[in-house]
Amino acid sequence: MSEAKRFYGVFRLTPAVRGTVGHIAPEYLSIGQSSEKTDVFGFGILLLELITGQRAIDFGKAANQKGAMLDWVKKINQEKNLEMLVDKDLKNNYDSIELEEIVQVALLCTQFLPNQRPRMSEVVRMLEGDGLAEKWEASQRADSTRSRVCP
Repeated sequence: MSEAKRFYGVFRLTPAVRGTVGHIAPEYLSIGQSSEKTDVFGFGILLLELITGQRAIDFGKAANQKGAMLDWVKKINQEKNLEMLVDKDLKNNYDSIELEEIVQVALLCTQFLPNQRPRMSEVVRMLEGDGLAEKWEASQRADSTRSRVCP
C-alpha cells in the first residue's frame, strides 16, 4: 500500500476536533474522545468567562495574565482572593458567597479527569444550592490525597 493511501485511510478514520477553542476538554483534544463530561468541562469554562468577563481564548493577553484562564482561577482560588476574578464592570455589585459557590462549581466542572467531573444534572442541582458543599469537600480531599501520593 502506498504511503498516500495509508495516510488517507488514517485521515478518514480520525475525527476532527470540533468545539469552541478554550472550552475543549483535555481528553477530547488529546484522543478525540467525547462524552457528557466533555460538555460539562466546556460549561465550567463558560462559567469562568461569565465571572471574569473575559473569553478563555483571549485570556493571557493582558500584561498581568500569564497562562491559561483555568490555571489562573485555580491559583486565585487557593489564595482565597476571588474578588480578583470578578469582571471589573460589575463594580463590586455581586454577592461574595455566590461568587465562591460559582467558582467551586466551575472548578468541579473543569477537573482534568472526566470521571471526576459531575454530571450536568448534578451541576444544575449545585447551582440551585443542593449538594455543592459535599461535592466540593470530596474534591478537596481527593486533591490533597493526590498531592501526597504524587509530589
